Amino acid sequence: MNIFTTPFVLAGKLLKAAPFAAAAGIGYSAKFVDHDLPLPDPVAAEPTFAYMPGGRTLALYHRGPSEATPVLLVHSVNAAASAAEMRPLFDRLALDLSVTALDLPGYGKSDREAIVYDIDDMTSGVVAALEDIGRRTHVIALSLGSEFAARASTIRPDLVASLTLISPTGFGGNDSTPPEKLGDVLRMPLVGQALFDGLTSQPTINYYLAKSFVGDVDPGLSSYSYLTAHQPNARFAPAAFLSGKLFTRHAIETLYAKVTAPTLVLFDEDAYSSFAELAPFTSQHDSWTAQRIEGTRGLPQFEAPDATVQAITDFIGTIDR
Repeated sequence: MNIFTTPFVLAGKLLKAAPFAAAAGIGYSAKFVDHDLPLPDPVAAEPTFAYMPGGRTLALYHRGPSEATPVLLVHSVNAAASAAEMRPLFDRLALDLSVTALDLPGYGKSDREAIVYDIDDMTSGVVAALEDIGRRTHVIALSLGSEFAARASTIRPDLVASLTLISPTGFGGNDSTPPEKLGDVLRMPLVGQALFDGLTSQPTINYYLAKSFVGDVDPGLSSYSYLTAHQPNARFAPAAFLSGKLFTRHAIETLYAKVTAPTLVLFDEDAYSSFAELAPFTSQHDSWTAQRIEGTRGLPQFEAPDATVQAITDFIGTIDR
């Protein structure tokens, strides 16, 4: 999803607020905020676990006929991300397809280590999920997750039948300068936790989620976003995101142009991502197509699920003929 998909303006404000958080927020965070809330499954399936390099575990959720065409759902990366962002697609596509959703490293029920996460970590999660499925798979990714899915397709092209990228990052035509110091601040044990608690309070989550909905914010997504952001070590993957370390610089040239799998882009209006360079790119790459899901703001799987699922299944159908 697109919560904080362009985090850099917000990041600067957070850095300026650090002294206030240190003075007023640390005590409240330590005493009154629960950082180990019960966390239900993000979708209607119990997790299984795959192993990543270094022995870290990756949470996977499977549903649908096991012999059917395999699909992998990759969520976005933000302050409160999880496989819950892909729930409408998980429920609908699993009626006919063999669907797997994952929690990316540092999110959901996957291992959350107190480390500096990077692009390779997130890409390794997608690759591990593909290897666990073990068959050519149609990958559907959201927002910044699109960059990791695209990179995984260049690493294991034998396991990727197609890509569907929903509101992908990287097509805005320019790159922002990431405030790398924010990651260092958020990783600090006291100030960082207090800042992260402010960033992931329920009102703040709802405020930024509302920018990705034309209508009301999905209440299940809102509540799960709060729960998943209040887990041990929950701030470490978002710290990398908010410092800009998870974005690919010049993604069109350095990443998307190298993708060989058939690719569909679904998009419309988006408060956090620009698609200014999408049409010129797809016009020059025959294996790429783009389709607008009208009346949405970055999360068409929630606000236009029928149109989104139809576009995906039609696209997959053209490849599986």
